[in-house]
Amino acid sequence: MDVDELPPAEELWWTAAALAARDQARPTTTPPAGWHFDARNQVLHHETADGRRLRLQRLFGRRVSIWGTDPEDTAQRSWSGIPGWAGSEIDEWWERSGATFVAWHSRDGWDTATPEASLAPLEPLLAAYAEGIAAVAIDPEALAALVGDGDLEAARAVLSEARAEAPTKQGQVRRMLAREVRAQMTATPERDRLLPQRPVVIVRWVRAARPPAGFSSSVHFDGDAVVEDSSNHRLEGQFRQSLLNIFELLHHEESDPVSGGWLFARVAFDGVNASFDRAFDSRPHWYAGDGPSLEALAREMSRRAPQWRPAWSRLL
Repeated sequence: MDVDELPPAEELWWTAAALAARDQARPTTTPPAGWHFDARNQVLHHETADGRRLRLQRLFGRRVSIWGTDPEDTAQRSWSGIPGWAGSEIDEWWERSGATFVAWHSRDGWDTATPEASLAPLEPLLAAYAEGIAAVAIDPEALAALVGDGDLEAARAVLSEARAEAPTKQGQVRRMLAREVRAQMTATPERDRLLPQRPVVIVRWVRAARPPAGFSSSVHFDGDAVVEDSSNHRLEGQFRQSLLNIFELLHHEESDPVSGGWLFARVAFDGVNASFDRAFDSRPHWYAGDGPSLEALAREMSRRAPQWRPAWSRLL
């Protein structure tokens, strides 16, 4: 089996969680062998008596990394190509224990930095998946049957912890992912939506507000909220609010159910002419603030037709 043929990450996660619940309820192996769950780091562990090891970690945004060791796989490989969000825990563990394969799953599916590696450490997990053991996560009777005369409450506790979101300590993973998304957004070209350069409502606002030459005001949308760039020129209260209302109006009018809505926008005035800039697909050089959250970007990309999603959206 190739990595891209692996079952869905969520189903593998619950298969491994079920095995950890079983082994927690009625241990039949001597540690470190068997299945164990590190709830603090959202890592499921498996080790066998012959030295095979497997780790599954659920990361921010329901991503999953899998890595492990097969003592019989001694080939030398390059570890390039592992995305930063997937590799933080792997790097540390690899230096300590020596991983022989790495795979990760995001919205775009499975990928790997070790396509030729042995997947033997995955065999017990795949066998349990084929048996449908993951059903115990939602079927109390199946869980009771799996545990038998073991500690049912201990098994329930493992499954409850496995339902938790990735821990907040994974802020490092989130920051690395955000940096990767930002770098790719900055390098992404815009696709023309054939919108007017100077909407009439912007021209009218400039005539009423009379901003100084060199004026610039930019915003981004985070979900349904308009957020000002901290570097904006300061305006009197009524003109500031009216401009924010215009940003919201234009965002609504210019959004399309197929090609999406813009992420950033700017009103600029050079003393003679006003302009209105938008960015649907990229992070523009003129925006100095933090920009939309990863969650807001994911929501926006999910609304668009696939052909209108830029390449960086696969990281979300």
